[in-house]
Amino acid sequence: MPSSLRSVFDAARRDGWAVGAFNVSNIEELHAVLRAAQTLEAPVLVEASPGESDHFGVRTLRAAVDEYRSRYKVQAWLNLDHATDQGKVREAIESGFDAVHYDGSKLSVEENIASLKELVPLAHAKGILVEGEPDHITGISTANSVALKTLQLPVDYSQPDAFKAFVEATKIDTAAAFVGNVHGLYDTPKRLDLPLLKQLRESVDCFLSLHGGSGIPNEDIKQAVALGVSKVNVNSELREAYLDGLRIATKEPTELAPYKYLIHAIEAVQAVVEQKIKLFGSAGRAKSTWIKRAIV
Repeated sequence: MPSSLRSVFDAARRDGWAVGAFNVSNIEELHAVLRAAQTLEAPVLVEASPGESDHFGVRTLRAAVDEYRSRYKVQAWLNLDHATDQGKVREAIESGFDAVHYDGSKLSVEENIASLKELVPLAHAKGILVEGEPDHITGISTANSVALKTLQLPVDYSQPDAFKAFVEATKIDTAAAFVGNVHGLYDTPKRLDLPLLKQLRESVDCFLSLHGGSGIPNEDIKQAVALGVSKVNVNSELREAYLDGLRIATKEPTELAPYKYLIHAIEAVQAVVEQKIKLFGSAGRAKSTWIKRAIV
């Protein structure tokens, strides 16, 4: 099942770096991600949750990524992030997304596996990678007043034997590991259970993704990548940067044309994406991993 995204993940795993997966919900955020990819010559995964993709328009988002990837001359792929509805996954598959993440982690294990067994063949028939979430990754991508310790409960973390069984049963390409990487930003840093992550990496042969990449100490991220994480998701820090950029631009606006003051939001998000690309070790990797992708 040839896939240029698969080849990039293969290269990342082999050479000890990770692809940044950055959420977007509008053109400004898309500009920011692809400008960062162009500046640092890095492959990137543009992604959107069902809410974000509905706001953008699912097919419009697919077309926009194709258009702006060509304009910026970058390696960029499109992923559906945290879809809990099979219908949304099927829509993304039909719309030509490069990867889909079905999140059935709130269902019973049996229901989660059964749903993925239906979706994986549909995606693979079109060369689309599928990510599954065996264990529910807690938190939410908003400003949080919840105590982090109430969300980082080791009893909820992924466990090697069950993790392996889930991957083997579903034949997913990527597994979302839960080792303390909760979604959202908190008053204290999110620390990862790195020994557990090492065990998970050794238990399966598929790609590993790390959700909740915002607010994790840089050293934990570097070690997670070194242990074999091939994809790191970032959303909350991008949203925060976007709002900060808008606040600066609209405090005493001198322009009425939106595109002239929205550049502040673009630049703010781009700065965060560039920092993450460097942290993940993916800067400059587009040169060595270029494989042409057929436009859907």
